[in-house]
Amino acid sequence: MEKKKKISVIILSILGFLILVFIALSFYFSNRIKNSIDEAIGKDSSYKEADVDLLQRQITIDSLDFNGNGKQMAAKKISLKGIGLIKYIFDDKLVINRLVIEGPDIIFSEKKNDSSSGGTKGFSRNITVKNVEFHNGNFRLKKKDTTGNDIFISFPTLTLSAVHVDSATVKNRMPFQYETYSFYSDSLRININPQHYVAAEEVRMENGKTEIKDFKILPYYEKAEFDQVIPYEKDRISLRVKNIQLDSLQIEYKKDQFYLRNPMLTVTGGDLEVYRNKLLPDDPRKRPLYSSLLRNAPVKLDFKKVRVRNSKIQYQEKVKEGIPPAEVIFSDIDADITSLTNINLDRKDFPETKVHVNATFQKVSPLEVDWTFNVTNPNDKFLFKGKFGAVPGDALNPLLRPSMNMEAKGTIKDAWFTFTGNDEVLTGDVRLNYDQFKFIWLKKGSNEKRGFFTAIANLFVDNDGISGDHKSREVRVERDPHRSFWAYVWNGLQNGMKNTFSQL
Repeated sequence: MEKKKKISVIILSILGFLILVFIALSFYFSNRIKNSIDEAIGKDSSYKEADVDLLQRQITIDSLDFNGNGKQMAAKKISLKGIGLIKYIFDDKLVINRLVIEGPDIIFSEKKNDSSSGGTKGFSRNITVKNVEFHNGNFRLKKKDTTGNDIFISFPTLTLSAVHVDSATVKNRMPFQYETYSFYSDSLRININPQHYVAAEEVRMENGKTEIKDFKILPYYEKAEFDQVIPYEKDRISLRVKNIQLDSLQIEYKKDQFYLRNPMLTVTGGDLEVYRNKLLPDDPRKRPLYSSLLRNAPVKLDFKKVRVRNSKIQYQEKVKEGIPPAEVIFSDIDADITSLTNINLDRKDFPETKVHVNATFQKVSPLEVDWTFNVTNPNDKFLFKGKFGAVPGDALNPLLRPSMNMEAKGTIKDAWFTFTGNDEVLTGDVRLNYDQFKFIWLKKGSNEKRGFFTAIANLFVDNDGISGDHKSREVRVERDPHRSFWAYVWNGLQNGMKNTFSQL
């Protein structure tokens, strides 16, 4: 009996000693971990409480408020679960099975004298997290000396796997590596200039597969207000897109440049409205052609194919006070773009960018266009050709009334055009087939016919407005570098049609 008591006492003593050792170790490592947390978040940051549970191998941090180098993060709760204590004790490597961040509000702000490498000097930790989860978070980017957000993203979920941070990764723009990711945003807003912003109702991304719903580029001002806040004529853009899909988006950042790669981009249900007031002062800036824009773009792109389906473009141009703007509408747009790229411009087999479009012009006339250019061509050479189906005169009147105080009667049966051009001059030809086509000159500010001027106008239309076979005229137009590519092509088409109708 005495022997059993002695054994029990010895066992209890050993257990008591082990408990004391465990308590001491817990106290030591808890303090060590808390000191590491304090060191990691910096003196300008704080948290309400840090609970270290060595038995459960987890750490919980409540009410974190991190501040450093223009970066801030407030989080309701951070949980580190499944901490590898052995590696941490003997190898000083921190391996965590799961990191959960609840309610993060992340703010990046650009401040004077900020350094992108600030706060990374002397970082010697080696940290691996098998799974990282963000729940119900916000991300904001603020520019210097502003209170508003240049970028705001609300993300209910963001998950990353195999996240690794060490002294080498923290020197990169993205200070960590990861293997897979999943992201869901229910609100996105980006200020792109003082007049417009980008928004999206829903963004889903999983390892490159991306879907964006209700994408928008919208103006801050109505048309009258917009005209008052711009120094010279400028496009007021309103774009709404029902759905955007990317098959396998790859985003890279190397040598201070972003790279975006994707084999297939599909845009469905786009509705673009563009308004410009031509009564304002001319825009003094040079407008580069699209090949030049791509060649010199700050972002490197490689999109093998872009598809646009069931979309619409409406362009309005205010040319006179007190009357509706001139208007052009392209609806039912289906377009395919191949080789939209500006990567490896010096390679010999650099592909041509090709655009094929089918659409309806002014809601009545079928239109087909083929457009080809090479981003590497220093002269920005392009080929632009296409054809219209039957265009009744009534369909042209929303253009002719405001801009020329004229109306058209009759029908253009079809029209063909082929243009080659560069940054300086466009040449080619336009062929027309028309029937009973007449111009009517209107009195200023009304729809009443001006007989004398109508008669003069129609002196220049052959055969009483009947073309017979296709009539063709050559076109040569010098480019105004302050106007867009589309104004350039439209000028060529307008010039060719005018010459085709004229007997001179």
